[in-house]
Amino acid sequence: MTSSSHAGAPLDDDAAWRECASYEERFIRPAVLEFQPSGIRLELEQSGGDSSGFDFDQVTVWPAGVVMARALQHPEMAISIAGRRVLELGSGCGVAGLVAAAMGAAHVSLTDLPAVLPVLTRNAQRSCGRGSGGCGRQYIRRLSCCCCC
Repeated sequence: MTSSSHAGAPLDDDAAWRECASYEERFIRPAVLEFQPSGIRLELEQSGGDSSGFDFDQVTVWPAGVVMARALQHPEMAISIAGRRVLELGSGCGVAGLVAAAMGAAHVSLTDLPAVLPVLTRNAQRSCGRGSGGCGRQYIRRLSCCCCC
């Protein structure tokens, strides 16, 4: 089970909190997540963007990232992440990729749109600087796309 909090509100396995969460909880306050059984703890910066009207610069912890991170460290996972190369497309806050790094992935590439990269970079630096289980090499890369830009 994942024990997490946004401004003191437990997330656990229920992503329904997002439906009634305030703007501040979703974009301003850091998201603090703790994953069990690994004990990996992440404190992730979020951002409401720069108010330019360009919504692609908003960064928040989405339930899908939490679910993927939880699946990576599930005891019945078919493969071990340790020593592997990991690519996370559309990393956002970086939840899944940072958990993979903390689990011993040898190389983690975190990608997103250019406007998101500053927050993603700070989250990666904070996560690895804190020694959250050991971080392999991490690379932050611009995600090139043609569908929405």
